[in-house]
This record gives sequence, C-alpha cells and structure tokens, in this order.
Amino acid sequence: MRVLSFIYFRIISNAYVPIVKNRHTVLNISYMARVQYGSIITSLKGNIAGQTFQDGNVSKVLRNKGYRKGSTSPRRQAQNTSLMRVTSSWRGLTQGDRDNWNESAINWPFKDKFGNTYYGTGYQKYVAESVALIGLGFPLIEEPDMPNSAQDPGTFSLALSAFTSFIVSWSGTTDTDMFLQIFASPPLSAGRNSNNVKKKLIKVFNMNGSSSYDFLSDYQAVYADAPGLSKVVVKLQIRTQQFPIVQFPFLGSAIVTP
Repeated sequence: MRVLSFIYFRIISNAYVPIVKNRHTVLNISYMARVQYGSIITSLKGNIAGQTFQDGNVSKVLRNKGYRKGSTSPRRQAQNTSLMRVTSSWRGLTQGDRDNWNESAINWPFKDKFGNTYYGTGYQKYVAESVALIGLGFPLIEEPDMPNSAQDPGTFSLALSAFTSFIVSWSGTTDTDMFLQIFASPPLSAGRNSNNVKKKLIKVFNMNGSSSYDFLSDYQAVYADAPGLSKVVVKLQIRTQQFPIVQFPFLGSAIVTP
C-alpha cells in the first residue's frame, strides 16, 4: 500500500528576527515564518525537526526552536524527583486500589494542547493528582477521593508597584481548603507579546479567610526586582487538598507602577 502524506497549510512570508546579545544585534539566529492554515488543518502544536508552531499577536508562526546548552534547572530536577516518587508509589498499590483509580478516571478531565477535553487512565489521574498534592505540600493517597468544588473566588485583580508591593486580590469568599498557586513571568517590556511567555511558580498560598496577597518578596526570590513600566504576566489557579484539580484559572498581565 502506498501512503501519501499532505500538510494542508502554507508559509505566507518569512523574516529574520533580530536578537540582541551583549548590545549587538544578531540577524541570523531566529528564523521565523508566518503560517496560514486551511479548512482541513486548522492548528498545529509542538515541534517538528527543530521548528515549533506558536501563536503570535496577529498570526500563527513557525520558528526555530533553538537549543540552550546547560544543566537541568533545580525546579525541573524537583519535578523529576516528584514524578519518580509518584510512579514508584503507583507500583506499590494493590490491584484493587488501581482498579478504583481506573473507575474514578472519568472524574478528572485533561486538556490537550488544542484545549480539547479528554479523560485518561487511572494511572494518568493518579500521577496528576499525586503531583498536585506534592506541589501543595500534602502526602500521597492510596484511594481516589471524591470530587470537591472550591468556593468561587470571584474576580481576580492585579496591582503591581515597583519595589513596594505585588498584590493579587479577589472579590469572593474563601475557606480552609483553598490554595492559590501563583505563577509569573520575568519582567518584560510593556509592548511584549504575552503569548507563549514562560512563567515560574512563585507561591502556593492558603486563601482561608483572606481577600488579597502580596507576593512581592516571593517574586523577588525568583526573579529579583521588576522595574517600573515593565510588564509581568501572571497565571493564577486554585487547588484543594481534597481532589486537587485546577479550578478557577486566571491569566492576566499588569504594568508595574513606578
């Protein structure tokens, strides 16, 4: 049987994107092309032969993925350690425990890179929930827990002041089993595209009875200071100890007030 393979998109323009290194502009480091999709293939994610598909401000782009030589970061090492701990724990479960996780997998939806919802296996749910519990500082569980909905935090807002305060606030009520995970980007130029910006975990905060949190010192511990008129992209999400699936996700940005 002969197999024919077609990719239904086209590159409509390309350009060298200048990158400034040590105050010198380099023109041939990042080669990027705009991509136009058709009616058959409407979106692509991931990497192919050193190229990566991304969303730009005004169009889809295909660019060099690049390679950065260096050792694994402490955060990635911690993630790998957590994953090895979880997979080892799964092997220690009884078959009955594993069957219970398989039956409960329908309660834990996942999303793929295109935002589509799907349901994994009991093992996938166990890994996801266990890693989340480790991230919150809680012990692993052997039996799957029941779904649990957090209180609605209402509307999130950001107020970032250089060297003074980085405040996130919410308008709703909170209880004891609500933990806010704060992720943030390094300081960016005010006009920087917020898409595809890398963010690091800044803080896990127990929201019980509070309406705001100042994460300036937590941010400085990761990135140092953010100067005035820079932009910071912030991702927020709530997890609970019982059934720690992501709830009430928020993604926004704010200009740092001088």
